[in-house]
Amino acid sequence: MSKTKVPSWFKITVILAVLWNLAGIFSFFLQITLTQEYISGLPAAEQALLNHTPLWTNIAFALVVYGGAIGSIGLLIQKA
Repeated sequence: MSKTKVPSWFKITVILAVLWNLAGIFSFFLQITLTQEYISGLPAAEQALLNHTPLWTNIAFALVVYGGAIGSIGLLIQKA
């Protein structure tokens, strides 16, 4: 069975997707590790937003960023 050559634009796009998803994981990590001292220094509207964020949104955020990262890394590895 012959292997089809992957176009260079695909590789570039996948590398950008991996970097984008790694930035998403970093953003998720920063959001869940915010301390109450840091939140108290924010404007009132942002404090209310962060203090009243439901748990399910953090779970969805985690699933999306980690799922996207796994998928884009899978595309980079190119396993059949």
